[in-house]
Amino acid sequence: MDSIVRLQERIAMVMERGDSLEQVEREVIAGADISGEQRAALWLYAWSFMNGTGQRHEASSHLLSSRGL
Repeated sequence: MDSIVRLQERIAMVMERGDSLEQVEREVIAGADISGEQRAALWLYAWSFMNGTGQRHEASSHLLSSRGL
């Protein structure tokens, strides 16, 4: 089982170097042996590194894609 603290550290590293949330998903979150709640919390943690406009854009994109638009 992956340590949540270790996963947070990896997320901080990749977000601070300018990677996208998609890269965080591929490189850190997708392969982690964690619960759905932990996965959601790590996504929120990664999302917190983005500025407000970026957060809004990401949220809108995910909402639209989840509705099949």
